[in-house]
Amino acid sequence: MTSKTLLNVCTLLTSIIISLVLLEIALKIYNPIIQTVKGDKVVLRVNYDEIRRNTHIPGVAPEIHIHQNSVGFRGADPPADFADRLSIIAVRGSTSR
Repeated sequence: MTSKTLLNVCTLLTSIIISLVLLEIALKIYNPIIQTVKGDKVVLRVNYDEIRRNTHIPGVAPEIHIHQNSVGFRGADPPADFADRLSIIAVRGSTSR
């Protein structure tokens, strides 16, 4: 390998490393992904409302409403006597039927 080729490869690798470091710094300042796992605990978003707009996928509603109740699940808030009721929570994966 000639010295010019080696210099170009080193410049390319250095540029990639600097770009990744700058991207990491930018994502530390502004993180567009909401984290629901903090350490070893799952933290659910409560009383959360979001409207997503769809303009690219035909056959899907143009506005998608996402709501999480006071417990952090989707749907209506639990009743006032929630502690006195039997609660069953089914957890499944995306391949379950």
